[in-house]
Amino acid sequence: MSSIDLKFLIFAQIGIDIAIVFFIIILIRKLRPLNNGKSLREGTNIFESLLIDADKLSSQLRKELGKKHQLIKGLNDKLDNRIMSLNVLLLPMKGDQSTLMIIRFLQKARKKRF
Repeated sequence: MSSIDLKFLIFAQIGIDIAIVFFIIILIRKLRPLNNGKSLREGTNIFESLLIDADKLSSQLRKELGKKHQLIKGLNDKLDNRIMSLNVLLLPMKGDQSTLMIIRFLQKARKKRF
């Protein structure tokens, strides 16, 4: 999963959260004309529990996305190291100056990543 996909999922989560908030505001406004205080309290209790559940779900999704991001980052680093190691092994060892420069460059690049 690339960073673009991760950004899209984060924006989708934010959009869903905003839609839920607007939905709740609209429902509360529809209940406002009811002058019966008891039914209004019951309605707000229901919406409050709905908001709490939505908050729990969004925080859980945020945690899961963070875990997946760390996993992908680690796998990407391991793959880059493996590719660099294979490139070093595939270079012909003629001993000329250009080959040695390439090997040193790859080794420096590997050290900079860590």
